[in-house]
Amino acid sequence: MFDKTSFLNLIVGFLSPTVILLWFLIRIVSLHSTNFYNCLNEQLFATYMKAYLFFFENVGINKVGFIVSSIPKIFIYGDVDVLEKDQEKVLYMANHLSTCNCNELFSSMVLADWFLVSILLSRQGNIGRSRFLLHKNLKYIPVFGFYLSQAWCIFVDRSNFQEEKAKNVLRQLRQLKTKPWVVIYPEGRRYNPELKDVIKESQEFAKQNDLKPYIHVLTPRTRGFRLLIDEMHDYLDAVYDTTVIYAEENGCPLDSRIRVPQMTSWFGRRHTLHIIVNRIPMSKIPKEPKRVKSWLMERFGLKDEFLERVQSKFHEPSDPVLMASGQNNTDSHESIGQKSARQNDDEVDQHRNWKSDVPVEQTIVKLLPPQFPRCVIQLKPLSLIQLIPSVIFFFGITFYWIFGFGWYGPLTFVLISIFGTLAGEIYVHYAV
Repeated sequence: MFDKTSFLNLIVGFLSPTVILLWFLIRIVSLHSTNFYNCLNEQLFATYMKAYLFFFENVGINKVGFIVSSIPKIFIYGDVDVLEKDQEKVLYMANHLSTCNCNELFSSMVLADWFLVSILLSRQGNIGRSRFLLHKNLKYIPVFGFYLSQAWCIFVDRSNFQEEKAKNVLRQLRQLKTKPWVVIYPEGRRYNPELKDVIKESQEFAKQNDLKPYIHVLTPRTRGFRLLIDEMHDYLDAVYDTTVIYAEENGCPLDSRIRVPQMTSWFGRRHTLHIIVNRIPMSKIPKEPKRVKSWLMERFGLKDEFLERVQSKFHEPSDPVLMASGQNNTDSHESIGQKSARQNDDEVDQHRNWKSDVPVEQTIVKLLPPQFPRCVIQLKPLSLIQLIPSVIFFFGITFYWIFGFGWYGPLTFVLISIFGTLAGEIYVHYAV
C-alpha cells in the first residue's frame, strides 16, 4: 500500500542521483578553492532541504493516498528572538526523541530530530550552514552518508572515538570562516520509553557519576560536547540549548510513556511541535573539562525537571523506578495512531488536568524554568516563494535528465544511482 512513509522514501530515492551529479560538478569546479567549494555546497544542501520543507510545511498524504494541505503548528518558547538575529555561529544541542527505522535508510534522512534544525535555521538564514555530530551508522545512509562526510560533519563511534580526526574536521571548519550551526545530541541515543534496558543503563550511569537519575532524557555523554567546547569555544557565538516536545493536533504534549512517532507518521495530518530555545552566550560557558561536564549535566537536569512538569500537568507523573522496570508503561503498546483516533481534538483526555479554555502554549510558558524568558510565538510557515524555486530546481533537473536525453537519459540516471551509491558506501566504510 502506498503510504506517507513510501511517499517520502520515493522522493529521497528519486532525487538522490541528482544530488550525486550536482555535488560532483561542484567538486570539479571548486578544486582550486576550499572556501568556494563550501559556499557552493552549502547552497546545494540548503536548496535540497527547502524542497523537503515544502512537503513538511505545506503538503501531506491522507490515509487513502490523496495529497492534502498539512500545515503544522510550531510554537517557539523562551529566547524567541534568536530566529530574527543575524546569522550566528551556534552550538545547537537538544534532547533526542524522534525515532527512525534503521532499515529504511533513505527515510532516516528526514525522520530524525535533526530535521527540525533545518526548520529553525531556515528562519535565521541559509540551511546549508548546519554541521552535525552523527552516530557512526548514519554514514551508511545511501548517498547522504557520503555527502555529509564531505560537508565537515563528524561521525562518532562511542567505543572507538577518533578524537584527532574529529579535531581536524573542526579546525578545518574554523578555517572556512563560515557561520555554522554545529549540532549535537549529547544523549547519544534516542530516548524511547519502550527500551527499558537503555533507560536503566542511563540511570545506572547517572548513579555511578553521583547524579540524580533522569526520567525523560538519557544521561548525556560528555566526550563529544567537551571536544566541541575545546575546539570551538572562542569561535562560536552562543549555545542554543533546545528542548523539543511532540504534541497532538490540539497542542497537547504526547504522553512521555508513549514512543514518539516518526515524522512520517504525522505526514498528512496536522501536528504540533513545541520547541523551547535558551540562548546562552559562549562567554558564559566554562572551558575547564570538569566544569563543562557539570554544566552539561545541570542543563539536562533542567530539561528533565521541565519535561516532568509538563508530563504531570497534561498526563500522569512519571516514576523513574517504574519507568526503568517497564511497569509504568501502560500505553507503550498503543500506537500513536490508535491513541489519536480515540481522542477528540475538542476534548480533554481523562488523564489531563488542564482546562480546555486555557491555550496549551500558555500553560507550557508557565512551566518553563524560571531563568527562561516567558515568551512564546507561533512560527509562520515559510512562504511558497521561498520554497517553490527549490522544488522546481531539483525536480526540474531530475525530470529533464530522465526524459530530455532520449534512451541514455534514464540509463545514466540508473547507472549513477547504482555506482554512485556503491562508491559512496565503499568510501565511508574505509575512509570515514
